[in-house]
Amino acid sequence: MKVFIRPLAETWFYRAFACSVSQIKFRLYGVSFGKRLRAVNVDILNIGRIVLGDNVYINSRVLGNPYRSSLRTYYPESKIEIGDHCIINGAVIHSNCAVTIGAHSRLAPGVTLCDNDSHVPARSIESRELRPPEAPIRLGTNVWLGMRSIILKGVTIGDNTIVAAGSVVTRDLPANVLAGGIPAKVIRTLD
Repeated sequence: MKVFIRPLAETWFYRAFACSVSQIKFRLYGVSFGKRLRAVNVDILNIGRIVLGDNVYINSRVLGNPYRSSLRTYYPESKIEIGDHCIINGAVIHSNCAVTIGAHSRLAPGVTLCDNDSHVPARSIESRELRPPEAPIRLGTNVWLGMRSIILKGVTIGDNTIVAAGSVVTRDLPANVLAGGIPAKVIRTLD
């Protein structure tokens, strides 16, 4: 007779315990969140403001997902706002300015949202220490970002838009479209 023992990470007890620990961690880091936050193994740096809506699910490195979710604000005026019923599965969100994610949005593993250039492209060391160029990122309601998509500074993505896996979004995308490629372009309109 073969005995099957489930790994600890797959048990309801582990998930419940990990979510409770994450909620304590979020409170310690000054993150505001609504009802029923479920988060596991999230990396947080909160110098600015992070606000999560109701029923937000943030997952990392559980059940075969190799990516770790990260929420990072680097300046006091930086903010990350995530709407109700969002699922973030191993995505990285870095904010010098503002990142806003609308309700019911889905971010697949490996997605990166960065509202700045991370560094100033300059020759001198002193110039590289300056604050990099930045512009806010806005995702509408019910946006789906495919695996390993990259959303760059200043981009607005309209409601009900799907971004294909591996895309690099450098410009605004309208609502109700499927977009993909490097740089991302509208492939077709969604019905």
